[in-house]
Amino acid sequence: SSDVCSSDLKFTLPHVHSAQLADGTAVYVVPAMHKDIVSMTIVMRTGSVADEVHGITSFTAQMLNRGTASMDAAMFADEVERRGCTVRASADADTTTLRASGLGEWFDDLVDFSAACLLRPRFDGAEIDKMRQRIIADIMVELVDVEWLAARACAQRTFYKHPYAHATIGTPASIKTFQRQHLLAAHQRMCTAERYIVIAGPVDPDHAVTALNTALSELAPASTSDRKSTRLNSSHANISYAVF
Repeated sequence: SSDVCSSDLKFTLPHVHSAQLADGTAVYVVPAMHKDIVSMTIVMRTGSVADEVHGITSFTAQMLNRGTASMDAAMFADEVERRGCTVRASADADTTTLRASGLGEWFDDLVDFSAACLLRPRFDGAEIDKMRQRIIADIMVELVDVEWLAARACAQRTFYKHPYAHATIGTPASIKTFQRQHLLAAHQRMCTAERYIVIAGPVDPDHAVTALNTALSELAPASTSDRKSTRLNSSHANISYAVF
């Protein structure tokens, strides 16, 4: 055991291949040919701080995999699941993230599925209503969780007038107002936000970039003009201290 403790610990960081798509999107590929699973993450620098209506970015992100222009929600889910893959999206205060993973042999399909979600989401009225009901039900459950209530109260008290004070998922009142046009506006903001893509697994970097350029050819160049500042200043701060 003494030999183990005295031996040097060694770790070699994997090489990261950097590239850029035709639209300017940064791509980082970490090849791992000895692995079975490939993962792809598309990060867009827009989140709930840019909400036109509280919770709309998170809601829209969760709707991205609920059907595309050519497939309804059930058909899309079947196509993804029969390959043993996953494609889902979420949003926090500052970013919206689309994640896809599966066996390396399905990499091209993962790229196509992700592109279809991002570029051509269906936003079906019935699916919007289902999502609305599910999220409101989840919030109603959280409202009896004292730890969740304490966290919300802390955020509201700490960040005060800053957008960070608002719940990322919105409120039952705000969610009830969501209409398809709200989702379309949030989706447009996502597609024009600054972004980058990270891929890890058994994939050739050159092939990955070629596949992305083809699948995401409709994606507009990123713009920074509409990005809201999240810098905290004295007008936002309202930190108080309590002794328990």
